[in-house]
Amino acid sequence: MARQARAEATRHKIIDAAIDIFSEVGYASTGLGEIIERAEITKGALYYHFDSREALAAAIIEEATDRVIGAFRDIAQSSTPALENMIHGSFVVLGMIAQDKLARIGRQLARALGQFSPVGAHTYADWTTVVDGQAVRAAEEGDLRPELDAHVVGETIIATLLGIEQLSTAISAGADMISRLTRAWELLLPGIANDSALPYFQQFLAREAMRYDQPTLSGD
Repeated sequence: MARQARAEATRHKIIDAAIDIFSEVGYASTGLGEIIERAEITKGALYYHFDSREALAAAIIEEATDRVIGAFRDIAQSSTPALENMIHGSFVVLGMIAQDKLARIGRQLARALGQFSPVGAHTYADWTTVVDGQAVRAAEEGDLRPELDAHVVGETIIATLLGIEQLSTAISAGADMISRLTRAWELLLPGIANDSALPYFQQFLAREAMRYDQPTLSGD
């Protein structure tokens, strides 16, 4: 057990070092030698856990995806209205990406490697599945406009979240992610929410915006 614990600790050191360097200089500019030096390990220790830089990036993407989408899944299990879960979940998830280094670098790697890595591409499938399920449930609960296709609503919300994340990361390093999300929901809600339910969800959005609109970028 002690050997297993040491191996797990070494693996975490490697991942933490890689996240730090990817954050500082980017994935493309990072070599395995720099990661070995930062983690203060041997080359053999690194290759015991990861046989390439791509395998290391895949592990980071997987951990970030588990953390971010896991948070959304927890919210989706709530008995509160599904459209409320989607609004709340979007604030939680983008707040994590703005503030949590693992979540932020994991998203950047998934975006950069999505066309080349099955792990990167898989994250988009995970996003689609969980949000689509909530959109279908929102339609069943009568909170979406009856003429809308719930699957299209889910895809639109996913595209909106991904676009906000990418644009905010590029322009402000994530500092304006929550304010951009609030404005996007202000535009989306009148187009997707049933007229009778719209005032409730607009009020809920206003409360979420006040709660989350103070993102502080963190290196943690």
